[in-house]
Amino acid sequence: MSRGSHAATRERPPTMGRGRHVRPDDELDTPVPVPVPVPAEAAPAVAAPEILAPTRPRWRRRRTAVVAAVVALVAALAGGGALYTAGRDGGGSTAGTAAGAPSTLLVQLRADDGTAAASALYGTGGGGVAVLIPSRVVATVPGAGQQPLAGVLGIHDGVDLSRSTVSDLLGVRVDTHWVLDRPGLRALVDAVGGVTVDVAAEVVSGSTVIAPAGKGQHLDGAKAAALLLDRPAGEDDVQYQPRLQGVLAGVLGRLPERAELGALLSRLPEGARPADRAALVRVLAPLAQLSAKKTVFYQTLPVVALDADGVPTYRLDAEAVDVLVGGRFAGAALPGRGEAGNRVLVVNAVGTPGVGETVRNKIVPAGFAFVGSRNQTPFGRARTVVVVFESDPATLARAKALAEALGLRSAAIEVSSQGQSIADLMVVVGRDFRA
Repeated sequence: MSRGSHAATRERPPTMGRGRHVRPDDELDTPVPVPVPVPAEAAPAVAAPEILAPTRPRWRRRRTAVVAAVVALVAALAGGGALYTAGRDGGGSTAGTAAGAPSTLLVQLRADDGTAAASALYGTGGGGVAVLIPSRVVATVPGAGQQPLAGVLGIHDGVDLSRSTVSDLLGVRVDTHWVLDRPGLRALVDAVGGVTVDVAAEVVSGSTVIAPAGKGQHLDGAKAAALLLDRPAGEDDVQYQPRLQGVLAGVLGRLPERAELGALLSRLPEGARPADRAALVRVLAPLAQLSAKKTVFYQTLPVVALDADGVPTYRLDAEAVDVLVGGRFAGAALPGRGEAGNRVLVVNAVGTPGVGETVRNKIVPAGFAFVGSRNQTPFGRARTVVVVFESDPATLARAKALAEALGLRSAAIEVSSQGQSIADLMVVVGRDFRA
């Protein structure tokens, strides 16, 4: 099995507890002052700020930088900034699966505590691809800040949030999502007649031997579910991936033809039935054929280990992921992936829960990259404003396109002289925004 990069050095992530559940409106624990728009004719000349190139700073330093940059930015806007009005000439492309484009499927295993024990993103391009995503990779969750991917599934709207989070993490579409809990995984494995896997080392949970070491072990549903869900305490996510690959590949390779696949899915327990069975069949059927031919390429998501007080945690190896997506998910990349000047930070100034997620779902299909969301207090801002950091025509055109994607063609555009490296544009959401 191909393994993702795993750096020898370790970095410190943001402070987070195991299994921490964050409310969808818990977007920032530091309030941000309200920006004050300034009429263009009263604004002083705006110096061209230095927009720093994206970097891969340490997590603890990056969290501090995000808060400081936003606070400094809004303070600067309060003292003066150029004001523009968005016109009707903005816009952007819409996301979707074009004819002939590869489809993608996110498969997640729900642990008994409601969190994600495992996640894998499949693609039908080429001979098929599967990226095994460590559960403790730190990701930006729309409306819920940065946290390990495992905990997202257990929060409010966790299924949709997990889908958006993985999409933003890799910069690819996630067309379909399938969540399997223990009864569902057990039933699925039994429905295909069990799976045969290789176990490199004995797997023990507590005093129970889940599986002895050995090749060619045939497992029924109960044993396969235990192999993936009853994990040894403190097990490294990357060490876990070969077992995950073995079971998932074994199941996919034994799925029936398309005509019978829908019926099999309909017989699964409630906790494993897909919300859109037809959509799942459209992706699963070609993946099953590819898996039976053993052409599906499995790879662990390239990550870098972080120092999290003894808890194995990771951050994305962005450069390696760019290579992976460009080679294996090229036809499924999000609109605007890799483009310069399209990173958007969302600031919730109205107080409505989940604004970050709602805005994200509008702007990503239009070719913008969502990089996070924050709260701005006191809540109650009336009008939405788009903040930019340069006043050149290309930047202002992107700001107009962003306002158009939000459905707010008359939204004001403010130019800040505060250079920063977090985002290229910022949306401060007011009461005029409609979901």
